[in-house]
Amino acid sequence: MKIALPALMGHLRDHAQYVRACERLLERGHTLIEDPHVYEKHGFVSASVEHRLAAFHAMLRERPEVVMPVRGGYGITHLLPHFDWNLIGECGAKFVGFSDFTGFSFAALTHGIVTYAGPMAASDFGNETVNAFADAQCWSTLATGNCEISVENAAEVPSAQIVQPVEGTLWGTNLSLIAHLVGTPYFPRVHGGILLVEDIGEEPYACDRALMQLDHAGILRTQNALIIGAINGYDADGASAQSYPFDAWISDLRRRYEMPVLTGFPFGHVAKKATLPIGGRARLTPREEGNGYRLRVTTT
Repeated sequence: MKIALPALMGHLRDHAQYVRACERLLERGHTLIEDPHVYEKHGFVSASVEHRLAAFHAMLRERPEVVMPVRGGYGITHLLPHFDWNLIGECGAKFVGFSDFTGFSFAALTHGIVTYAGPMAASDFGNETVNAFADAQCWSTLATGNCEISVENAAEVPSAQIVQPVEGTLWGTNLSLIAHLVGTPYFPRVHGGILLVEDIGEEPYACDRALMQLDHAGILRTQNALIIGAINGYDADGASAQSYPFDAWISDLRRRYEMPVLTGFPFGHVAKKATLPIGGRARLTPREEGNGYRLRVTTT
């Protein structure tokens, strides 16, 4: 595959990590289009808005098959009003990323463009060890546009949560970004969807606050299911987290909403992450061989 590696968001903190990612991708026979600003630093981001945009659009004109940002962090919202969405839609590439990249995925969905929530170059393929599940599942999903994930967790998935199949458009993923985009032109109108959320560095009460923003905006209760991915990177032993722990929050969500609220999904700021079509047609079903659930998402 020809893979473009744009530096759209935060500046590269670990050069060796990026080099490892490039070496791995090249060893597998991929051709890389590298961003000329990848080693630069412009405050918290990689380069100025103008330089990031120009490099990104130039990379798309080389007709990559996959566009995978170097890393996340912060900065995609600077670019949303300035992207050439005609070029993005016509270039034929599959765009994959997570974290701050959620902003791009949401804006793309408002234009009817399916993107992929999944690994990024330095963040995932540049680690000392690459998670086998994330690796295999990423390339399989990008090749076919479809995926199926099975979640086995009897404790976290009460059998009553999915009595019959649940269908809808899959969308998400970073909860903080989603809440911040409410009320903007970059927020897609998805009714009857399956919303997947994850976050890092945010305690359960803060995640609840973000979901309440979606609730108050009339968004959350129009969904057919809510899937909670990894909520990590906070001090679980701290006073506030102890006073409102993750399990208590999930119990509250299940009492508050009639739709299924499912946990244990392999996605977020973790090594083991699925790759999922954002904007694809999703179907949730109970696992036949025991407690848990399956998520199948298709674009074909």
